[in-house]
Amino acid sequence: MFSNKKKGAKVREEDGNVLILFSENGKILLEKRDENGLLGGLWDFPIVIVPSDTENKFEVLEDETKLTLKKTFSIPNSITSQVTGTVLHVFSHIKQSLQVLKIVLSNDLSSSILKSDKYQWCDPKQVQDRIIPVSTRAQKCLSCFLLFNQKNTNP
Repeated sequence: MFSNKKKGAKVREEDGNVLILFSENGKILLEKRDENGLLGGLWDFPIVIVPSDTENKFEVLEDETKLTLKKTFSIPNSITSQVTGTVLHVFSHIKQSLQVLKIVLSNDLSSSILKSDKYQWCDPKQVQDRIIPVSTRAQKCLSCFLLFNQKNTNP
């Protein structure tokens, strides 16, 4: 009458910042995921993740985000970001609560991040139309970003 069903592994909870680097000419930066990891081989937005139980997680997340922007993309700490919304994404074993950040870069800064095997600038429509293979998480984050832009540019 009662099932002896075993409980699954505990779901790990994470918080993060999804970094949507947006150039003045309307392009967004995508990062190719490692072939062997989670979402392997797909394109995604750069992301900074911390465990949800991290002490002072919001300060840590902000510091890690600034460090990533500076070390990975040579973007100075003076660049500001804007929160466009929050996305909840659940894998079978990970639950992520993600702030989607819009970071507008001048043409000078965006041109310093060259297209490579790991990074590529693209039109958001290419992601929407799935011309570029991206994760569902990236699709959700892009939708959040585009909705924010639409609400804040149309009267």
